[in-house]
Amino acid sequence: MRGSYYWLVPKDQRHNNWILYTDSLESGVVLRPRYAGMECPRCRKLDETTAIKLKGIDPDVRIRAKTDYLITDDGFICVSRRAYEVIVDNEIGGWNVVPLPGDDRYMLALPERELVTDMQKVGMKFHVKCLQCSRYRETCGFPLLQSMQLPESPKIVCCSEVWLENIRGRRFWFLVHEEIVKIFKTHRLTGLEYMKAP
Repeated sequence: MRGSYYWLVPKDQRHNNWILYTDSLESGVVLRPRYAGMECPRCRKLDETTAIKLKGIDPDVRIRAKTDYLITDDGFICVSRRAYEVIVDNEIGGWNVVPLPGDDRYMLALPERELVTDMQKVGMKFHVKCLQCSRYRETCGFPLLQSMQLPESPKIVCCSEVWLENIRGRRFWFLVHEEIVKIFKTHRLTGLEYMKAP
């Protein structure tokens, strides 16, 4: 596919937002009881997409934001109802959208599939692999374009099979063709910037 690709970069949020966890001054950040037993016993990470598919989302989860695109503190991308309408109206694929049962203003955007990625060409750095679940404690950088098998259609939101990780878990970052960037800019979607992928 000719043309440039861009990473969708969420802007910083004013408030903390969580999906799988709660936070408080008394207890700090705590995994919700719904997901108990799903953590790796060694590194304490869990498979985020599997947790959502098998256990769902608590009804008291609400997003404190006004933007169309944001990343939660536990790494999930949320899109507003307005952004979702833009996605549907323009027949943009690649996202499995999951409604929040307690907040009809936002929904999770999970990858429908992950791009096959050549680890020899990925161009990322990986730190401390868990001996139990094989997740990395942290990763640095983004997968290089040459390492991924990109889709033929320019209207597919992409996500590499090589996960971006921080100490808590996966960070969902999405890659799009310049055609999608033009659509999002035309509709003035808020809360994100576009970083050209090398």
